[in-house]
Amino acid sequence: MSEAKPRVLVFSTLLPLPVDRGDRNRLFHVLQLLATMADVRLVTVARAWEPPVLDLSPLGPIEVRTLEVSAREVMAYGAWSALTGRPYLITRYAMPRVRQFVSRQLAEWRPDVFWGFQAPAFPFLDLATGQRRVIDLVDSPSRYASMLRDS
Repeated sequence: MSEAKPRVLVFSTLLPLPVDRGDRNRLFHVLQLLATMADVRLVTVARAWEPPVLDLSPLGPIEVRTLEVSAREVMAYGAWSALTGRPYLITRYAMPRVRQFVSRQLAEWRPDVFWGFQAPAFPFLDLATGQRRVIDLVDSPSRYASMLRDS
């Protein structure tokens, strides 16, 4: 009798496609690796200011759920968060409707693990109360800022 695969819900503020830059490349390969060991659902926001991704076939068996957000609402919520003492890069996507979307996905799919990709996933940790929680912090905003400054 085979053992059921664990269920991993990955939250990211970006889609891994097209694989055209470092953060998407890394997320794509993390998802591919996770999919060899688990059933994976990617929960993400679709950035309305970027061209839509219509072909998700490179993700194979990974299930994708998206919620579209506009640049205006992300900037407005991020500015409000920053003015109230919260870090912009971490809280700009933590708006109530995204929180509700993530909460619905957790309740509907009931994963074993909540895997947050990069620091913007921090505000969603409290929603994953019955799951193991992982935040993948490899790409840090401060490192990125220093690389830009030094170039």
